[in-house]
Amino acid sequence: MVEYCPKCGQKLDEEVPVCPKCGAVLEANVKAIKVKKIAKICFAVIVLILIIIIIASCI
Repeated sequence: MVEYCPKCGQKLDEEVPVCPKCGAVLEANVKAIKVKKIAKICFAVIVLILIIIIIASCI
């Protein structure tokens, strides 16, 4: 995660894809956000598969 904007030096409080001050695209943050979204989706799929297995084994 980028803590300061490389273009204007604005301190960034959270993981944002663009600088709120100058609008510069923060590629490192964009990639981090995408990775987190993919990880959440993978976790949800794994949990769903486990639930299906548990239900199927009870039948």
